[in-house]
Amino acid sequence: MLKAFERAEQLKDSAVLSYPLLEIEEQYAKDQDNRIFTEFLESEPGGVREDERARVAAVGNFIRTGRLLQHVSEGQREIVANRFTEASKELYGVPEPHRVAHKLWQNLNTKHVAYLAAISCHKDI
Repeated sequence: MLKAFERAEQLKDSAVLSYPLLEIEEQYAKDQDNRIFTEFLESEPGGVREDERARVAAVGNFIRTGRLLQHVSEGQREIVANRFTEASKELYGVPEPHRVAHKLWQNLNTKHVAYLAAISCHKDI
């Protein structure tokens, strides 16, 4: 799935990101929808197969929502972005707030230290 969200090499510095494999993965997910849903319904409730099919369906939803986000109108962008966030939470969970705060603090400190190091090397300072 992560391959679908690989950015195009030639556009890494571009303001608009392009994910050329996303369209292919989206079509594959669409093609598999009926089969996955049928297998999910035929699985033993609460069983491993049911969980696995539900996860595969969630991955398809994540990919299709990501693709839609690339082409949605400005008026619909926030709605689709929120759905993409929800699909991400469904797959990966919600990070614990204290871990997020700690990571932000680390990044802030790292950037601050790098900035101080950079300006300390400046001859006018």
